Amino acid sequence: AIFIAIGAQKSQLLQIPGEKICGVMPGLLFLKKIGDGEKVSVGKKVLVVGGGNTAIDTARVAKRLGAEVKILYRRSRAEMPAFDEEIRHAEEEGVAIETLVAPKGILIRGNKASAIVCHKMQLGEPDESGRRKAFPIAGEEITFDADTIFTAIGEEMETSIIPSALHIDNASLKVNFTGQTEWKNVFAGGDVISGPRTVVDALGAGKRSAIAIDCHLRGEKIEDISNEISSPETNA
Repeated sequence: AIFIAIGAQKSQLLQIPGEKICGVMPGLLFLKKIGDGEKVSVGKKVLVVGGGNTAIDTARVAKRLGAEVKILYRRSRAEMPAFDEEIRHAEEEGVAIETLVAPKGILIRGNKASAIVCHKMQLGEPDESGRRKAFPIAGEEITFDADTIFTAIGEEMETSIIPSALHIDNASLKVNFTGQTEWKNVFAGGDVISGPRTVVDALGAGKRSAIAIDCHLRGEKIEDISNEISSPETNA
């Protein structure tokens, strides 16, 4: 049996001009470099685009490197998906949060990002996530200077390493309640089947699939142990 647990390690793009220029980096890559012990120079002014936990982690690490850090988020603080405790800790460390702004384009000086131009936003009715939708205010823009711009608007699965015969639905690998894919000997769990969630969710998925794999290799029916490996739905 094979268990796929590659996570959601591919950063989503902003889809704006200039984001692939020097000086713009995914927050996940930055955190990985720091975790690997690399020295990363971020300059004096850092902008972090996003409102999730990766954005908060990126901002706090950049702040500890001595930079002036500001998070840019397109909705209000109340709609930020990051844990409230993490947001509060970031603010206590001196990270500024600029809300109701959405990136429009990166300004470039000398082949390097120098600033980001943002639309000013306003909130409308709630969307499917329960958060209020954000709309640009016509003709209103604001520019933020930066030495380094980190992007952290979400992560997704790296699909290039998934066999084409396995079904991907809504950017997640399709599995049954045990984590079993269409290939009977291949299981998957964690962010690769649910999108970015918590360590607890990943551990639960691993435990369920481990029990199911053991049952599968013993030649037992997975359905007979469904009560042992099922768990209540969690809200992410």
